[in-house]
Amino acid sequence: MDWFGITCYGVADPIKDFMDPNYNEPVKMENVFEKLKRYPAGTRLNDISTDFDPYLGTCDGYAYGSFDRLDKMRKKGFLKPVGPLEMYRKSGTGQNDFGFFLKDTELMGKDWHYTKRLSRINSEMTNFFNECLKSNKYFRM
Repeated sequence: MDWFGITCYGVADPIKDFMDPNYNEPVKMENVFEKLKRYPAGTRLNDISTDFDPYLGTCDGYAYGSFDRLDKMRKKGFLKPVGPLEMYRKSGTGQNDFGFFLKDTELMGKDWHYTKRLSRINSEMTNFFNECLKSNKYFRM
C-alpha cells in the first residue's frame, strides 16, 4: 500500500517482511578463472569438470538475479535455497505452510502428505470373463 501519497513511506514490500534477516543471496557470481586457480597443477580435467556445468559455468544453485538462470536451475533440480526455512522466518502464503513442518522431528518418516491410493481388484468372475474374451471375442454368458 502506498499510504495514498500522504507520507514518505513509499510502496510497501510484503515479501521483505517475511524474509529471515540473516539470509543473504549472493549477487555476484564467482569468477571461473579464480576457481580454476585453486586446483593444484597437474589436476586432470575430468576431476575439475564435476564442479562446472557446461551451460551455466559454475553451478552452485543460486540464480544471481537472472530469471533465465533460475529457470535452468529448476529444470536441473539444483536450486538453492532448498526450502522455505532457509529464506523466510515465517510462512507468507498458505502454500508455504507445509514446508515449515518438513524439518519437524515428529513428522520425519511419516506419509501424511501422500495421497492414499487404492488399487482396483477384479473379481474371479471378471477375470474368467476376460480370459474367455481373449480366446473368443463372441463369448457371451
